[in-house]
Amino acid sequence: MLEVRGCYHIQLSDLLSVVGYEYDHELFVSGMVSRLDSIERGDVWVKYAPTVEEVCEAEEKNVSAIFCAVTPSGQMNVPLIVLKNWQSEVALLAQEFYADPSSHMQMIGVTGTNGKTSVAYLISRAIQSMNKQSGYIGTLGYGLPGQLKKMGLTTPHVVDMNHYLANLRDKDAEYIAFEASSHGLVQGRLEQVAVDIAVFTNLTHEHMDYHKTINDYLSAKKILFQMPTVASSVINIDDPSGQYLSKQLKGVIWACSFKGYPRSYAKWSFAQLELEGIHGMVLSILTHQSKVKIKSKLIGEFNAYNLLLAHAALCSAGFDSEKAAIALGSIDVIPGRMVPLQYEGIQPLVFIDFAHTPDAFEHVLKVLKQQAKGRLWVVFGCGGDRDQIKRPKMGTISERLADIICITSDNNRGEDFESISQAILSGMKCPHLTQLYPCRFAAIEHAVSAAKPGDVVLIAGMGDEKSYIVSSHAEMTDLEILESIVYAK
Repeated sequence: MLEVRGCYHIQLSDLLSVVGYEYDHELFVSGMVSRLDSIERGDVWVKYAPTVEEVCEAEEKNVSAIFCAVTPSGQMNVPLIVLKNWQSEVALLAQEFYADPSSHMQMIGVTGTNGKTSVAYLISRAIQSMNKQSGYIGTLGYGLPGQLKKMGLTTPHVVDMNHYLANLRDKDAEYIAFEASSHGLVQGRLEQVAVDIAVFTNLTHEHMDYHKTINDYLSAKKILFQMPTVASSVINIDDPSGQYLSKQLKGVIWACSFKGYPRSYAKWSFAQLELEGIHGMVLSILTHQSKVKIKSKLIGEFNAYNLLLAHAALCSAGFDSEKAAIALGSIDVIPGRMVPLQYEGIQPLVFIDFAHTPDAFEHVLKVLKQQAKGRLWVVFGCGGDRDQIKRPKMGTISERLADIICITSDNNRGEDFESISQAILSGMKCPHLTQLYPCRFAAIEHAVSAAKPGDVVLIAGMGDEKSYIVSSHAEMTDLEILESIVYAK
């Protein structure tokens, strides 16, 4: 295979020989993609069951060939190559085409219900602070910290994963911190990816529409730790599922806890919060081999756990404990995660956070409730066509902890706002006190305009993701909504 930095080429016959297929025609491949809209001339498009219309569109884009498991009926003018063992063969072909990028870098995968984004981002940013090139792949996008490009899935399709990793390798990245979602793990998006360190944050109610039971959900997470290349597992053993997982796994376990010294493990970290407030925290960490402090502007107990796990992962990757602590302390904010905002003309202190699970939502509200001098406002919703069981739970939590509640749209998808909001209200004792705003812009505008000095406003659920704004017929992030409100004043 001829490898040119940033550009990969191969004969289709040579590529298919990797999975034992013969192909007689001379055909040159210049790319592998999973999305129809990203096809360029000479690419192979990978689609499990393409339709006739999609094949025609791919042909118009000058696709070289299509790898599929199910072919559409009729005569096609583009080569359709059927793969018998779909998941494993696609992974092998992507790995071969992009020259096995994961094996050239130290791969740190983070999984769990809450904290995946924060921990992976903290690891990647801290490594950059220690003058090593590090990439990030996850909810925030992919790329080098500060240069992230948006993508669709938390854990990308295995073809895209290899593409992004190759791109980062070509930018001299030595380390990759990435998020491993339960969907991605079950669907084989990390197959043939050489993961070195696996990190477990926690397990709470989420994705029950997909996994059906909490045991199925945990089993999906466990896949990451059972990957053959994993040399070390960093686990939050304060979480019951983390405790269980740590006893099930073979190999090196780095146990992390705030509750007690986990000395029954060969490698461990025990942390204590020495100082905590609205402006940050001081975290003391004792490990099996060092003692350090992290002085951070991040707030909340959940961020203390995120910092603890990130520090253990960095130490597990070979970084000096003290340097890792300093590097983590230098990170002021995680995009879309508990971002504090205060503008001239806006009286309350505003926080934007991605919290969209009952557990994360409750943790964030508790932290802000403790710190608010006045009333605590919350603007939130629940996604449409997704886990409906959590909706009344979110309603119960918001009513218990917030003083003023504004329910609004949060990526309704194909479901109407009224049905979503009614499900949230069903978990409340006094639903008539809650304000409903189908338009997210209007909800945020009302909260930040009506709140008084000393009040705290939490805008939850979207983080730095864009949502459809009815009033402006546009897609905006919560930060963009806020700034448009501020600049209009």
